[in-house]
Amino acid sequence: MIGGIGRTLHYYQTFTRKDSVADYRRGETDAQAGEPDAGAAVFTGYQLNVISRTNTDITAYLKDADVELDDLGGRLSALKERSASYSGDRENSLAERRAAEDALDASKGPGSPEYRYAKDHSETVEEQLKSVRQSEGDRPLQSYLGRKSYIAFFAVIFAAELPINIPAVQAIFREAPVFSVVVALALSAIMVYFAHTLGRTLRQPQIFTGSRWLFWLTVVLLVLLSGALIVSIYTLRQQFIGANFYGRQQQTAVEAGWFFLAVNCAVYVAGCLVSIFHHDSNPDYQRLTKESKDARGAFHTIEKAYSQARQALIDGFDDRQRRLNLDNQRVEFEIAQLKNKMESNQKARRPMVEMALSVLAERLTSYQDGNRSKRTTQPVPPVFGVDRINRLKEDMRKEFLGEVS
Repeated sequence: MIGGIGRTLHYYQTFTRKDSVADYRRGETDAQAGEPDAGAAVFTGYQLNVISRTNTDITAYLKDADVELDDLGGRLSALKERSASYSGDRENSLAERRAAEDALDASKGPGSPEYRYAKDHSETVEEQLKSVRQSEGDRPLQSYLGRKSYIAFFAVIFAAELPINIPAVQAIFREAPVFSVVVALALSAIMVYFAHTLGRTLRQPQIFTGSRWLFWLTVVLLVLLSGALIVSIYTLRQQFIGANFYGRQQQTAVEAGWFFLAVNCAVYVAGCLVSIFHHDSNPDYQRLTKESKDARGAFHTIEKAYSQARQALIDGFDDRQRRLNLDNQRVEFEIAQLKNKMESNQKARRPMVEMALSVLAERLTSYQDGNRSKRTTQPVPPVFGVDRINRLKEDMRKEFLGEVS
């Protein structure tokens, strides 16, 4: 059976010897009625009806098979067109991918001004750093405090200066406490700046290349200014104590003033030492090291964004290509199935027709056997016999299959 088209021959597929009993009985009945006569050269009406029904059933089966074959052929043609368009779709997808990659390169990648500048800047700074490092004998950078630690330490120094400076300033601006705090903050900032600058100057004397006296002049001025500021703060604090404390409290406060003076000096010296430990002896070495790190970081950020965008683009087109491949594989699978069905359609025709003809021959034979059994005196007509049935089968086979067995 081919799909559902074999239903027209279902009777023949399920035919058994029991089904031929009715034909046998009909043959007996016709014999008793004198049919066919002894000289009959053609089949009886009942036999012709059986032949006609078989002919009609085979014709309907072959028509259904042709309809199904045409339908399969149409579907096969449509699928072949889809399969043929796959290569074009694939080429279009690859062309779109190349265009998208080129556009991405131009906007975010090596073709973009930002990418080229970041890369060139990073390489330039790195070359400059390499040159300075070689001039320093390839020694490591002698900076023992990182930038964040350095800033944090000076923030602590700045905060430590406030409780020393605020009482001193209040001796002058008694009627303006808020302004006193602002001035105290400014003095603390100046002290921090002086400590930072003095430590850097002592660590990097070569910034005064050719002017040794300028180096010493700068150091002396920074020390004098810092010392003058510390002494001024101490003097103002003592004035504040003299104006606000009396007797033993004043004596205690004065002794505390000496303590705060020592603390202020210690804080300032600590700031100078921190500045010395932070700065390398070669300012260009330290500057280029930082610039190189920043340049590499900036380039890495741009390159990472480009790489992520490119990977997302590649993943998108890869998914698209996979879908195209899967769709083409499905189409090819359906084409193979349709070809198998069409081949089965063609191959099944001969056995189905042969089966129907065999049932026809069995029914005719059964009818004739029944008819003979009741012919006690009349001779068997010439239309009976295996040879006549075989010739009928050959004629019908030639009609339906176009061939002779």
